[in-house]
Amino acid sequence: MKLFTKPETKMKQWITVLLLFVPLCAMAQAPDDEKIDLAINNASSPFYYPTLMERYRQGDDKLTTEDYRHLYYGYLHQSTYDPFTSVPQMDSIIVLLMHDPDLVPDDYERLIYFGSKVMESDPFNPRVLNVMTYAYSVIGDEENAAKSARRFNGVMDAILSSGEGNKENSPWHILYFNHAEDVMDQFNIQYHKPVIVSRTTEFFRLIKRAGNTRGYYFDYGRIYTRRPDAVPQQQERRWQINDRVL
Repeated sequence: MKLFTKPETKMKQWITVLLLFVPLCAMAQAPDDEKIDLAINNASSPFYYPTLMERYRQGDDKLTTEDYRHLYYGYLHQSTYDPFTSVPQMDSIIVLLMHDPDLVPDDYERLIYFGSKVMESDPFNPRVLNVMTYAYSVIGDEENAAKSARRFNGVMDAILSSGEGNKENSPWHILYFNHAEDVMDQFNIQYHKPVIVSRTTEFFRLIKRAGNTRGYYFDYGRIYTRRPDAVPQQQERRWQINDRVL
């Protein structure tokens, strides 16, 4: 049986590490880009970006949701932020995962290597953090698996704290298009192909309602701060393993 299929195909479970998914924040608030920019550039601020980023890379377990909000949305103001650049190592990760669960230890080391390369340009990529947690766990490196899981949960927490999600006027805010798919896939619920409902907002309609929620909204307006004249384009769904987009 192939382990690399199109989204509509059911697949064998491959993620073996349980990653906690934080609850929706009742006091969700859209990030204030101006205030975040001021804070992360103030050397006397607890949110000074170089310090926060170093703590993030070290897997600091003392980082709070507010820290992660400044890390994630503060990345918008970093010179390395380029949401339109494709990273070839992501393709290398996908090729390797095509052969899971028949990978050998060296393959998991390669997953970690390629994941680290992806994170040089997209340091908060949820799907890569997920894969790296899995790879570290398989090779028995529980310390780094825990650090990667903390990063994953912290990033998710930051995004979910940026809005209620189920209202167009209170969407979740993202810095990369694929981060919306990453968030949705963690709910383990089925949804229709996302549609653009405004110049900066995308809607993921659920196939089956969750209570009174018929779907979730994502604001990707920050992506176009690098190319303000660009017109949003509907993206094709990528291939998945076990209904998780890669």
